Amino acid sequence: MELAFYDKEEIKNFALNNELINKDTKEDELYNFYLSLDAEKDSIIKQSETVRKIALKENCVIVGRGADYILKDSPYIIRIFLYAPQEYRINKIKEMYNDTYEEAKKHVLNSDKSRASYYEVITNQKWGDRENYDLCLNCKIGNETAVNIICDYIEKVNNNTIKK
Repeated sequence: MELAFYDKEEIKNFALNNELINKDTKEDELYNFYLSLDAEKDSIIKQSETVRKIALKENCVIVGRGADYILKDSPYIIRIFLYAPQEYRINKIKEMYNDTYEEAKKHVLNSDKSRASYYEVITNQKWGDRENYDLCLNCKIGNETAVNIICDYIEKVNNNTIKK
């Protein structure tokens, strides 16, 4: 199963390539509209519009940006939340960026705080609350296992949806 993948950078690029935002927009404005976790009215509007256009264009994975909430009325959305224990994430950050333990811990805590705040402002729901998702997976199981579980889940959901 192959799906297009959109993280915040790809969402920004989609907006630029599909003229949802002026190509002459300054870098700091692009950052504020698409990359920042500051939940400002203009950025929420731009991101919501872009996420909806992406979802209309193709089957895809959209990471974050409140996409689960923005697309909540879509009958085809599958909402997945990936999580891992704090120590696991700290060790992953240390490995990836050669950070010290304290630097990695600070990054994880700041990232969690920003994500939670952003999600809660946009959705009025708690970030990471399992009630908001169809499937929650602990990333300690490994990337390959997580991908297999997600693909199996999507296949089963699609088969059940088609039969109805």
